[in-house]
Amino acid sequence: MSGPSSKNGQSFIENYPALLQKLIHDYKSAEDPWRVTPYWDTYNRRIIDEINASGIQNLQLNYKLLKGFASGGMPVPIPPNDPLKKFVFEGVQKLPVFSKVFGAHKHIIKVQHKTAVGLHIFRAKQVLKNIEEAFGKLEFDFDMNTGGADDVFEWNGGQITASLVPYLARAADFYSKVPMKDVTSLVEIGPGLGLSTVAHRILNPHLKRFVNVDIPATLYLSTQFLKSLGCFQVVDYIDHKSTDPVIVGQEQEDLPVCYCLPPWSFEDVKEPYDWFHNAYSFMEMEPEVVRAYAAHAESIVTKGVWVMSHEQGHKPNAGNQRETVTLDMIEKAWGDDFIRTDAEASHSLLFDTKPEEFRLYTKRSAEQALKKAV
Repeated sequence: MSGPSSKNGQSFIENYPALLQKLIHDYKSAEDPWRVTPYWDTYNRRIIDEINASGIQNLQLNYKLLKGFASGGMPVPIPPNDPLKKFVFEGVQKLPVFSKVFGAHKHIIKVQHKTAVGLHIFRAKQVLKNIEEAFGKLEFDFDMNTGGADDVFEWNGGQITASLVPYLARAADFYSKVPMKDVTSLVEIGPGLGLSTVAHRILNPHLKRFVNVDIPATLYLSTQFLKSLGCFQVVDYIDHKSTDPVIVGQEQEDLPVCYCLPPWSFEDVKEPYDWFHNAYSFMEMEPEVVRAYAAHAESIVTKGVWVMSHEQGHKPNAGNQRETVTLDMIEKAWGDDFIRTDAEASHSLLFDTKPEEFRLYTKRSAEQALKKAV
């Protein structure tokens, strides 16, 4: 297991090549519906190439690693995956005339990025004030400046990033409806960098267990990122597949435990979990994959499902997706035992979330308890 390291007060994220190679190796024998779908295949390969080229020590500053599922770092042109096209793309930039053009363009982007970061931090602070009005002072015993983040600012004596605040806003909307004490365990499909996990860790002191499921490239990044924060007991894929298997569901006394698993290990999760969450990645899958996740989740989720997604899904054929996945299609993937509950998105509306994109479904057996608690 690999964790955080530091240099001159700055925390870096450690590379763990054995974990990445294990994920890539085992993916080769994974079967549908747990393989990478067409929408994600290109950037899964692109991210792996960038990991091998640059490492992840400055993950939150590397735009090439984060583009497509998270934010961070100054925008840069993304070269094509095709080796020949990539060679031409990079070669043209070195030609005398073009190098001056690209240099000037880079300077403009740098200035614009610095301005944008300042604006993101300003808005983040306003949202944090709103959240604290509803939930009280936010306190956390870890800093978010790991991995070279450039949108860090101080809040209540700690270091927080503007990139985290949209996820805090989503979580605040969730806990405006669902009592924190009723959420001691959470399964999330597609957590990206893991900022949603961090947001719940900050807001809800009752949470003891997380299961995060993602495709190989992003799972590797989020696993190492969460380790670097030091506020979770992270069980990575190698831990899970060790000769003395870690039981998914085991709780730790000192820190919340977070199991970081690839899709083909999702069915290894047998223990009950209170809530299930997915935000904006079901709509990027194929319908049969969404139904597979829902089918297994129904067997382990005891209280409810929280989904965020565009009503009409992505544009038809976006990213080579074979069939558009709408929010209604996602809703139908769940059985009759899950009942749609009134929900409001207020804090997250400040980050362009539309009210109709935020949906809660409580398990029939838990519905009355939720009504009494609220």
